[in-house]
Amino acid sequence: MKCFFIATETKVRDYESRILISLSLLSLSKSDDIKIFIGERKAILSILNKDRYKYIKSFVYLALGVDQQSLFYENLIKKNGIFTSLDEESAIFSSNIEKAYNRHIYNKHCLKYLIKIFTWGEFDTSSIILHNNLNTNIVRMTGNPRFDLSKKKFDFFYREKFRNQKKQKIFINCAFGLINNYVDQKVDTKLWSIKVKNYPSYEKLWSELDEYESKLFPKFIEGIIDLIDHFPNENFVIRPHPIENEKTYENIFKKYRNVTINKSESIQSEFLGTKLIIHNGCTTAIEGSFHDINVICFNPVFEADNVQTLTYKVSNLIEDKKQLINEVNKIIGSGSSPPENINKIKYEIIKPLIDNIDYDSFTVIAKELLNIDQEKTIKYLKSLILINDFRGYLDKLGTKLRYKFVNYFSKILLKFRYKNYTAQVNFREKKKSSLSFHEIETDINILKPYFKIDSEIKVVDIGDSCFEIMIESKN
Repeated sequence: MKCFFIATETKVRDYESRILISLSLLSLSKSDDIKIFIGERKAILSILNKDRYKYIKSFVYLALGVDQQSLFYENLIKKNGIFTSLDEESAIFSSNIEKAYNRHIYNKHCLKYLIKIFTWGEFDTSSIILHNNLNTNIVRMTGNPRFDLSKKKFDFFYREKFRNQKKQKIFINCAFGLINNYVDQKVDTKLWSIKVKNYPSYEKLWSELDEYESKLFPKFIEGIIDLIDHFPNENFVIRPHPIENEKTYENIFKKYRNVTINKSESIQSEFLGTKLIIHNGCTTAIEGSFHDINVICFNPVFEADNVQTLTYKVSNLIEDKKQLINEVNKIIGSGSSPPENINKIKYEIIKPLIDNIDYDSFTVIAKELLNIDQEKTIKYLKSLILINDFRGYLDKLGTKLRYKFVNYFSKILLKFRYKNYTAQVNFREKKKSSLSFHEIETDINILKPYFKIDSEIKVVDIGDSCFEIMIESKN
């Protein structure tokens, strides 16, 4: 039996795309001898501790990014796991963030444990290979299924899922995740820098963006309020970033009956009925371009180095609130027809960074995962951890000592200095994850015909936002 463990982190961002990968695995395998375990990244591997899953001799683990600790890989291999990754933050950064922290540079002691790295486009593919001297067989350019879901051909899924309840609207997507976070980012970064070797300080990673968002936010909100006042008969949906505190927006816009604050559903579900998208520098701009929607980057305090580069390049960049009103009026007047240069946006601007413009990423990834010889690969990986590498041993020892220090030091910090941090993190994680049996079962039943799966699919809730998915045996 082939087993696959598929991690999720943020329900509204990566859950639906990983359901596509899961169903593609079931469809392509043409067998009931396959099981998929999908769920919250911190809990999914812990199910192996349960007696009912002792039968698993090997499995492929699809992570959300490359771990930098060799100890993680060794523990995974001891559990018979094979590491693969589809990073959810792989190709869209601001210039300043790229300079402060290069996500494509991996711990050299971990490289030998990487079996497949799925990349978004030519940019991150070449960057990962260059910085880590990895074999090109390991790094596979596949795009990301989030952008498959953004294509119009998947509108059927959202129409049925939401029973055609989506209204015509102007969709406003906000990205102020630093200054409006559930969690104090200074504390969060401090704890990460203690835990992870070479993790940058808050000053290096975030201080400039903190200052920038603080300047931009009031100007952005001012322009949006003027827009809403100018178009009282239009519906507006304002979607905060998944890590933002939505209460901020609820308080600001509480007097407007034509404004809804909603971040409980995926971006793609909101494309139904969307006349245009307004954002301040968010991935939604790219997803909207995949759906042929007019996209405006409204940024009254524009600083190119502090805005995710691709997000404003695919958009009509507007810095003046009066110009914003004129452009919105123009788009609505045209019947919200797609931008005339939409093909140029897709093929010349987006494709170098996100490759799956004209193919399905989830199919390519599923084929790659199925082609991994699990028995042979796990034997190879277990042979690696038997080899005594002194530098690798020091790296593991350093990780163990650092974790012990972090656990001890963090408890002191959280008890005496950062008393609210744990509650903030728990609230954020609950907001981000919270998968439900009903939603997974519903989504699978809607998508089954697309994947031409005639057999019944069984979903089992195994706790902690984790689920087992399999084809029902005919025996």
